[in-house]
Amino acid sequence: MANRVTLDQQLANELAELLLGTKRSAVELARRAATLKADFFDEESKRYEAVFKDFWRDQGMDRRFGTLANFTKYANAGQAIARIPTSTPEAESSYPTSLLALYELSMLTPEELALCVENTYTRSEVTDDRWSCPSMWCKFGCGQRAAFSGGLWCNL
Repeated sequence: MANRVTLDQQLANELAELLLGTKRSAVELARRAATLKADFFDEESKRYEAVFKDFWRDQGMDRRFGTLANFTKYANAGQAIARIPTSTPEAESSYPTSLLALYELSMLTPEELALCVENTYTRSEVTDDRWSCPSMWCKFGCGQRAAFSGGLWCNL
């Protein structure tokens, strides 16, 4: 098997950098979407302005994001990220990257969001009956809104 990938520190570093780049991109995309929503979304009518809809159509953004509603989920996530009081580059590297997990951030109250960032509950044993979220990002303790595994409000 001469063509196999070499498993070494360089490969580990490359994979880690790609993952970190993905996380940075997801957070930055959410922030940029939030800025666009703030500029072009009318909260009263719950609609984007015509100029933004024209941009969306003319630039083929639906091919990239799907519906405008999907884009709005990124925007809502960006608004939630802006509410995190201790948002630092180090903390951001542990934020979720999927649209669903990012969108879940926007569903949290400010108190829940603060708990996710500040508390670090853990189990002392795998068989411990007391629940504690093993997720890398969510440190809330979960169980209340278990919607999917591996992210915010997970039920692992």
